[in-house]
Amino acid sequence: MITKRFIKSSLIYTIAGALPMANAFLLLPVYLLYLTTHQYGALTLYLSFSILIQIVVTYSFDASLYLHFHDYRKDPEKLSIFVSSSFTFILLLGLAVSAILIAIGGTLFHYFFKEQEMVFYPYGLISVMTGIFQSLLKVYNTFLQSREKPVLFLWSNIFSFLLVAFFTIAGLTRWPGSLDGPVGGRMLAFLFSAIWVLYRIYREFGLHFDLTLLRTTFAFNTYQSIYQLQTWVINYLDRFLMAMLIVMSDLGVYDFTIKCLLVLDLVIAGIFTSF
Repeated sequence: MITKRFIKSSLIYTIAGALPMANAFLLLPVYLLYLTTHQYGALTLYLSFSILIQIVVTYSFDASLYLHFHDYRKDPEKLSIFVSSSFTFILLLGLAVSAILIAIGGTLFHYFFKEQEMVFYPYGLISVMTGIFQSLLKVYNTFLQSREKPVLFLWSNIFSFLLVAFFTIAGLTRWPGSLDGPVGGRMLAFLFSAIWVLYRIYREFGLHFDLTLLRTTFAFNTYQSIYQLQTWVINYLDRFLMAMLIVMSDLGVYDFTIKCLLVLDLVIAGIFTSF
């Protein structure tokens, strides 16, 4: 039976779940005002790269936390250890990915984007940091849904949404015609969100790292991660392939056109989050 509580929670999840995608659409006028078409094309690649890092570092703990929350909810001690260990693992994986890309990122960017003058330092590295911070927030928001905390889920997404908008606009206003604002501003926004997430997780569940317990979910996480990577390929790989074939300004026009179609995606994503 559909209750008022279900309708209210569904509405909250629909609105809040759409906010991360809404940022990409609502900030378009600001990007167009302060960035050239070439710079906007480069920005789309850096943002797509950060989403790839987010998927790798998340390692599908958003999905496994949902499952294990219901498995361990009657065992608060085991639940606390699993939740805390999951976020600690994400942090450690993020450090490992950062170390690898610091060593080889410059070479990779030079090889694939030499003609487009895409550089790993500093914007690529900043995008890596952004992806790691995004992964913490994504897992936390999914965990809030598992615990049926729609109000906190709403405020968490609003908080992140406003931070991204504020730092992006402030950065573009301060450094117009530069990627420092949108790339660096986004990293700062998710840094504050990640600090808030870790504070709440470790305050409630303590600081733990039980690798033996985490291994029980690695097989599930691996297959889920492969699926999420496939989704990234469908949604974002085309931009990287096009960057090798066309000029960056044309890529910017292409991405702008895709963003204009986001309204329907926002509704679908919100409804999906609700369910």
